[in-house]
Amino acid sequence: MIFRTSPVSMTGMKSLNKQLLRGLLLSCILPLFYCGISREVVQKVVAVPSFSNTSKVPIEANLIHSISDEFIVSLVQTKKFAVTERKKLDSLLQEHALEQKGLLETENAIKIGKMLKAKYIILCSISKINILVKNNIPDIANIQVYNANLDGDIEVTARMIDIEKGIIIAASKKETKVFENYNRVGNIQKNLVIQELNALKERMIQKGLSQLTDSLARDLADEI
Repeated sequence: MIFRTSPVSMTGMKSLNKQLLRGLLLSCILPLFYCGISREVVQKVVAVPSFSNTSKVPIEANLIHSISDEFIVSLVQTKKFAVTERKKLDSLLQEHALEQKGLLETENAIKIGKMLKAKYIILCSISKINILVKNNIPDIANIQVYNANLDGDIEVTARMIDIEKGIIIAASKKETKVFENYNRVGNIQKNLVIQELNALKERMIQKGLSQLTDSLARDLADEI
């Protein structure tokens, strides 16, 4: 007995194959689609006051503002944070007679954060600045030749506080080393050498802090 396949049966097989192929493609594509949705980043609204200087080395206010702005830019670039307007924060600090150091108290930080309608507040501190001049300045009025190596350690810390819960949800501490060399030849007054060394120290501090802002922001972004 010979069985023959009818045209209708072949058409049905083709239709079934198409359905199977479509199902296979969907099973491969849909997980990728939903994976993309699940990875969509929900930005956290944060208030970011200027850095507080808790080190023993005085720093110009302009430099602190500049470094704070760099840190905010680095935070935004992680795409995990939306930062509240800085001017509004400064205005609230003045209104409530609070200095930057006052915000190191968690209670004060939470109070200001709520007024800004932020969910989180990030408190940063310049915790250590130590710059050592390896070669002492000669104790004479006019110096003919002077060379010195300068080595520095700079450290910053950050705490991210959940304003509603009043708890720290992320923290980071970063440290960097900076090096410079000073050379002077000729009949130079000692006071001028001191001024130039101080200016060089300031540049070292700025360089070190600039290096730390980006790594500090990325570290916080990785923790949340």
